[in-house]
Amino acid sequence: MQKNLTESILKHHFEAFDRQDLPDLLSDYAENALLLVHEKCYQGHTEISVFFKDFMQNQLVAESDFELQVMQVVDNLGYIVWRATTPTQTFEMATDTFVIQDGKIQQQTFARLLTSKA
Repeated sequence: MQKNLTESILKHHFEAFDRQDLPDLLSDYAENALLLVHEKCYQGHTEISVFFKDFMQNQLVAESDFELQVMQVVDNLGYIVWRATTPTQTFEMATDTFVIQDGKIQQQTFARLLTSKA
């Protein structure tokens, strides 16, 4: 049962991101959620929204070509691998791991390998 809930939350998360609907995207996160990326740890909706605003405006923009390559879910743990091409850069490989509890993303990690087109 937990696996189905995790898959459902991740599906909603991807759809909200694809629409670049930040409020809907943030609704997937617990109030005190953690997002770990290589340069910083973001905690809570306010900090996580800062990350996603920048990410949507400057990195994975609306004109991007996105390909989900792998999605694995085991109980409350979700893992994805993806690639994307934007007007200015290529995400050669990116990965996210999600920990879901009580119907919300509690923890997420994100890593990427970028190549600039400039």
